[in-house]
Amino acid sequence: MKATLILQGSDKKRIATHWIYEKRGSALLLKYAIENLFANKVDVNEQNPEAISFYIHLGFKVVNRSPLDGQGNPFPLLHMELSKT
Repeated sequence: MKATLILQGSDKKRIATHWIYEKRGSALLLKYAIENLFANKVDVNEQNPEAISFYIHLGFKVVNRSPLDGQGNPFPLLHMELSKT
């Protein structure tokens, strides 16, 4: 397995790659999901600047921020959406 994409509706919930294949397919997999599965939203840990840059590079922008993660832990999330422009 090189990469896994887990979708729920139009929200991309998780993308994971084996460390050996990091930076060798995640963008391609996400572009496929955007174009064919209409994935257009993602939540990113605010303390993960590499992931934030990755999504910005693919056309996402920050639209909101939550002080807690999905489990209620104090790990802020940035809510990003694919820019319509």
